[in-house]
Amino acid sequence: MSLTTTRAPGASSARRERTRQRLMEAAVRVVAERGVNGASVEEICERAGFTRGAFYSNFSSKEDLCLAVLRQRIDHHLDQATTAIDAADAMGLDVEQTIARAVDLVVDSQDADPAMLVTVHELRLHAIRTPEMRPGFAELEQQTNAVIAAIVNTGIVRHGCRLLLPAEEVGRLLGAVFEHGLLEAVLHGDEDVRPRLKRQMTTLLAALLVHPDARTGPPR
Repeated sequence: MSLTTTRAPGASSARRERTRQRLMEAAVRVVAERGVNGASVEEICERAGFTRGAFYSNFSSKEDLCLAVLRQRIDHHLDQATTAIDAADAMGLDVEQTIARAVDLVVDSQDADPAMLVTVHELRLHAIRTPEMRPGFAELEQQTNAVIAAIVNTGIVRHGCRLLLPAEEVGRLLGAVFEHGLLEAVLHGDEDVRPRLKRQMTTLLAALLVHPDARTGPPR
């Protein structure tokens, strides 16, 4: 008589998620060192401690893994931004104080790991060079911009204010300031770029803010 052991679905799902996470972490390190084209599936698997079979049971290709790494990082940013806006708003602050507090929380929560930063830029360049990766990357960017716009707009509208530019454009500007600031920090050896990033992002948002009592028409 044979005995069959049945594993709980939750255990299998958790094990699969751990495998995916280790593969993504290994990919970040290998891509940062060698670039996307120089990073082989074999080396990523070796760094993570898995076989090619484990890789292809979780990702269809290296490009699929690249998009998963980007998606995870973006999801983390969006979660932190939502939490920051809600936390700042719950403190009963005015709109300028809410912006400053939310920016503080968002910037402080981000991982400034140089390897991740280098990998993100490598993946963007790879998406530009690789036609089959562009649609997935473009869709991810569009979804991200839409969510950032909603988060920013919600925080502003709660105070009866509006923005001089569409929220989607403001979201792109904030993202550009943040990413460029981190890149400069790596290039110039700035160990703590956070105070400068906070000042730049807060100033940008404040400059684009229109209060409810502001005149909207041209001066007479």
